Amino acid sequence: MSAISEQARFLGVNWRSLWRELRKPWLQAHRWPLVVALTPAAFVRLMQVDGRASVWTVDANGEMREQAAEGRARFFAIELPEEMLLRRNIAVPALGDDEIKQAIAIDVRSNNPFPPDDLRWAYKTVGSSAVRGRRVEAVLASHRQISALLAGSAERTPPQGATPEVWARVDAHQYVVLNGYGEHKRARFGARGRRIAYALVATVAMLVGAIAITPTLQLRSRAIEAVNAYTAAFQRAAPLMREREALVRSADQIQTLNKIVQERADPVEVLDMLTRVLTDDTSLRSLQIQGLKVNIEGQTGNAAELMQLLGRQPGFRDVVAPTAATRPFGAAKDNFKIEFMLEPKKMADTQPKAGDSLAVAAPMKPQATATAPSQVASVPVSTSAAAMPKVTP
Repeated sequence: MSAISEQARFLGVNWRSLWRELRKPWLQAHRWPLVVALTPAAFVRLMQVDGRASVWTVDANGEMREQAAEGRARFFAIELPEEMLLRRNIAVPALGDDEIKQAIAIDVRSNNPFPPDDLRWAYKTVGSSAVRGRRVEAVLASHRQISALLAGSAERTPPQGATPEVWARVDAHQYVVLNGYGEHKRARFGARGRRIAYALVATVAMLVGAIAITPTLQLRSRAIEAVNAYTAAFQRAAPLMREREALVRSADQIQTLNKIVQERADPVEVLDMLTRVLTDDTSLRSLQIQGLKVNIEGQTGNAAELMQLLGRQPGFRDVVAPTAATRPFGAAKDNFKIEFMLEPKKMADTQPKAGDSLAVAAPMKPQATATAPSQVASVPVSTSAAAMPKVTP
């Protein structure tokens, strides 16, 4: 027994009791107002003690109502006379229906003159209070006496041969049904009606749920369609995007090349400019062009005037001599090293056009110099291409 209790209790919770509590609302589903309204009431023809016949309706909750006009009844019942009944008024605390039924069963079985197998009983709540609980009236009868009454009344309870229900009056307008006779037919009818009612309730719930969820499903469907459309558009655009990226890369490369070209001077233009600028007594031994920086070495009659001449020339700037000019003993010319920066845009503006006269900064007047031989081979700068020095870019 302790093992069963331990299995039923886990993590401090009695799961069996919890399951019973959770089942209670569903076991009372047949009493829900909507289910009661959808469950058809059963029509019962009651043969009363005084010989009259009346028609009563019994709903899903067991509530009985007498009908003013006789209708077509599917079920039949017979009323027990008062002399066959024993009554007990029992007060029970506010409990659940199952607990109240068990309490009344204990009281009835303990306080009746009939053998256990001969006892038939039923009860009905006749009053209730939140403080005092419920007050019920129990009706007790003998099965042997009921069977004798039914045998003597068979000709009055059509259809012939069918066992009628057995009712006992509680008050002027209410009856209780004693179990064990013809009430099972009406119970099957009620169960069938409840199943139909449950199906209708479930259908309504599904319809309401469908109506509630339809907008959400529509939004989800639209979102899926949008994602699919975006994916398809992205796939279609992927080749174009790759081409665009290739064009962008090409444009970037072209810009980079343009920048590199702009930062490099054209050696031919530099030679042409120097040919037009340098005086006749100037010769170059070396010409180096690194980007926009130009280094020249050579001999000239006057190095200082040469630097001034280059500094006045448009397109040349930052003309400096990294080392001082020297003139060997007995020589007629200065040895010079000069550096300057180029400005390609200004150089382009000074380039002569076809038919224009050659316009350069006023060159220095050549000075008469001795024609002493030089130990270093020099190339005089002139307008002749054959006289240009070797260029080291």
